[in-house]
Amino acid sequence: MTASQFFDELPYRPPLFATSKGDAAVNLVMQKHDRATLKWLASLQRGAGRAALATITEAADRHGVTLELMAKPGRPMGAGKRLPRKKLEAFYAGFGFAVAGRDSDGFARMVRESKRPPLGRP
Repeated sequence: MTASQFFDELPYRPPLFATSKGDAAVNLVMQKHDRATLKWLASLQRGAGRAALATITEAADRHGVTLELMAKPGRPMGAGKRLPRKKLEAFYAGFGFAVAGRDSDGFARMVRESKRPPLGRP
């Protein structure tokens, strides 16, 4: 399987990501070398952001895709709420993201390595 198959598997028609909890607004961008960047994620219904991220991380593991993001609180959408910086970092850490650095404003750059290497790689 390839990184493009990872992206194609997701229930995602930008910017809407369908979940059992409702829709989330997602901006997910494929990068080179089996990497994807989550530019932003927002729940339109309570719990939809968490459900979308669970689906994304599970698919990333199946396809050997590393995920990265900036944990920067954004403006809420729908029924979602704005999380303070530390709670947002803890939210992403719960999905296996680790702080890999900080920008000049102190926001965390977080990375989640795939639990499985891409096919064809050791």
